[in-house]
Amino acid sequence: MPAVSTTQAIVGAIIGWNFFTGNQTDGRAMTQIVTTWISGPIIGALFAIILYMVVKTIKNNSSLHLIVFESYIRKGLIIVGAFELTVLGQIILQRNGVFIPAFNLQELNLGLFTLSSAQQLFLLGGLAIAAGILTYSKNNETVGSNIVELSL
Repeated sequence: MPAVSTTQAIVGAIIGWNFFTGNQTDGRAMTQIVTTWISGPIIGALFAIILYMVVKTIKNNSSLHLIVFESYIRKGLIIVGAFELTVLGQIILQRNGVFIPAFNLQELNLGLFTLSSAQQLFLLGGLAIAAGILTYSKNNETVGSNIVELSL
């Protein structure tokens, strides 16, 4: 089954809603969105190629021991993981942002802080994504392993 990104699903839902309600879809906005769908992977691939070439050049021209070099790579991956958390936040916004006008929850006073209707919706979305990761991520182990045997 082909995978569909969150943005593709949301944009498709908005276009479908516009057809259903008889509203027009902004052609300029659609052009920008589709352009990013096409250019994003291309730019990502270019960055990956450049990063690979830089790391390979540093590794080949460096007098660092392999273990020290690997520790630097691991630290870099921690930084990449931190950026991934911002992507997770964007996914929560993408999935739940379209529902904000449809939900009008009362503010939730928790003593130290108060959650608005939108904040409650985002919290619920974040918890739902976390539950999905905890329950269904085991099925996706092939992405990080089991593709090819590696030996050190």
